[in-house]
Amino acid sequence: MRMPRILFILSCIALISSYGFGQSKTAKSSQPGAKYSKGDSASFRSSLDTIKSEYAQIKSLFGKGKSRDTINILIPNIAYEDANLAHFKQGIQTARGVKGVSMGYKGGSAMIKVVYSGNTTQLWDALPTASKQPFRMVEADDNNLQLEYKNPNPGT
Repeated sequence: MRMPRILFILSCIALISSYGFGQSKTAKSSQPGAKYSKGDSASFRSSLDTIKSEYAQIKSLFGKGKSRDTINILIPNIAYEDANLAHFKQGIQTARGVKGVSMGYKGGSAMIKVVYSGNTTQLWDALPTASKQPFRMVEADDNNLQLEYKNPNPGT
């Protein structure tokens, strides 16, 4: 977190030194105390916008903790059309602290990404009992939760 602030400050210093603050650029003799023309104000705003966009780019490179807030849930051996999977996803969406849910499906496995403010076990505990009842937690670490579907046979 400290690095983006340092880079921002260094960018500001570079801009200020290249812009020439403290030096009279185009002083008008008709206006006492005026140091800059109106074009300089627009140029300054443009430079400030550039600094803001550069800061946003630098900040995105270092990340904002998004990976810590995203929990990946893997459920192998489950059909995409399975009602328990849909019910589980709805349960996640209603759990307290969940900010977003997206799901993918590949090779008979459901992969659910959850933006959540806590860790994996806290998310599991926050889910409604009816939603998590058809599943068993197999593995949980910082960002990943693997579940086992208790009824892997379709149609039963």
